[in-house]
Amino acid sequence: MERFKRPFFISLIVCLAIYLAAIVFADWNAIASAMRLLSAELWLWVLVLSLVNYVLRFGRWDIYIRHLQPIAKIPLWTHLKIYLSGFALTTTPGKSGELVRSVYLVNHGVAYKSSVSAFFVERLVDLFAVLFLALAGGMFYAQYQWITLVLGVCLFVLLLLLRMDGVRDQLLNASLRSERLSIALNKIGEWLACSSGLLSNRLFLVGASLGVLAWGAEGLGLYLITQELQLNVDPWMAVGIYSIAVLIGALSFVPGGVGGTEAVMSLLLINAGASAPEAIVATLVCRVATLWFAVLVGVFAMVSLEYSPKPLDVFGAKGKTKDESFARRSS
Repeated sequence: MERFKRPFFISLIVCLAIYLAAIVFADWNAIASAMRLLSAELWLWVLVLSLVNYVLRFGRWDIYIRHLQPIAKIPLWTHLKIYLSGFALTTTPGKSGELVRSVYLVNHGVAYKSSVSAFFVERLVDLFAVLFLALAGGMFYAQYQWITLVLGVCLFVLLLLLRMDGVRDQLLNASLRSERLSIALNKIGEWLACSSGLLSNRLFLVGASLGVLAWGAEGLGLYLITQELQLNVDPWMAVGIYSIAVLIGALSFVPGGVGGTEAVMSLLLINAGASAPEAIVATLVCRVATLWFAVLVGVFAMVSLEYSPKPLDVFGAKGKTKDESFARRSS
């Protein structure tokens, strides 16, 4: 976990610098006036909607893990803390820090390949869910329709490829001159083979539906903020703005989408009729209540796990099942 500290603090410093610059270059008095419009009750409801997002996504994650590793016996409260702990490192590149869950889950009999496969499918399904919601925003912002349509086609093609047995077999049996590349491709093939069940029609629809509800909840949080600021934004537009901003932030490949998401969200709110100070306030409050609240929740969950009694390794060495451990010793 030490290797995640540096990118985490870098993203935190960059984010604070961006937020401070936005406040300095905008009208500070106007920003202060807009902030005074936000009540404690609003903050409470926006944070509750963020918690709804986390709970729905955990429910999906729990379904994935229990499908891939049905013999694992993880207490629900412990599993929730393990899932939330990943949010502490959500600002790492590609949210790769969230794979810290694998370190905790392996002690409960969940093999690394299972948790990594679940993470991979979770990211893919979230992209589809946010894309679906972003299409709603495309109705109000025609200039962004092409982005969502192109990405939608690419994701659909990717999903079809991932569900083809031939593609997985090619990756599993890849043998190239570069040994490292061959190993990497074989590992990807192994993950795809492990996650194939999660991409079935039923589980994919369940996962995507939970994703739409989860990310839609945070979009509604932005809507509540705009209403408190007395902006002329309806719920669908707010959800669309939030989703487009998150989507473009993800495409920027910047940890946590920091900078890109805030810039797009502010610009879209200005296009919707907000003043620059109002757009900045709405954006900052939304991001604090979603991204950085998630990080804070994740830190508390991780600290709780670190100081909790470690479970007995009843599944064999390094959390693998007994069969896996025996196979390793026999080879």
